[in-house]
Amino acid sequence: MLIFLGNICLPNGCGPAVKLRAARSIHHFLSTTSFSELLFLKMSGSFFGVGAKGPNASAEAGFSSEDGARAFAKAGLGSVSAEAGPVKATVGLSADTGIGVGLSGVEAKVLGTGFSFGRTMGVSLFGTGFEFKLW
Repeated sequence: MLIFLGNICLPNGCGPAVKLRAARSIHHFLSTTSFSELLFLKMSGSFFGVGAKGPNASAEAGFSSEDGARAFAKAGLGSVSAEAGPVKATVGLSADTGIGVGLSGVEAKVLGTGFSFGRTMGVSLFGTGFEFKLW
């Protein structure tokens, strides 16, 4: 079990970040950790996880050969999520807005409502939704 303690900085200030994850190695932990996750558990090669986020805001934009082009602004009041294998369900309230286009699929959201089509299939309505990873 690895624990990360540190700070995350947003445009309106910095705050503490805590990460708890069961991981195969430190490299695996560092390469799969995002500050927005509060709890994620990986056991025996299968994924089982739960998460919770409080009020949050972020922005991302970029291009890579693997992910394609992405631009998102994200803001949420809070959410809880659960995942088992390739299925993930989230209940929350968010206003995520943006688009992503790449070899692995297309994703679009406006005010937390949108879809993903491709490697990950999913729908969301104001931050509540589900996803299914095909591979």
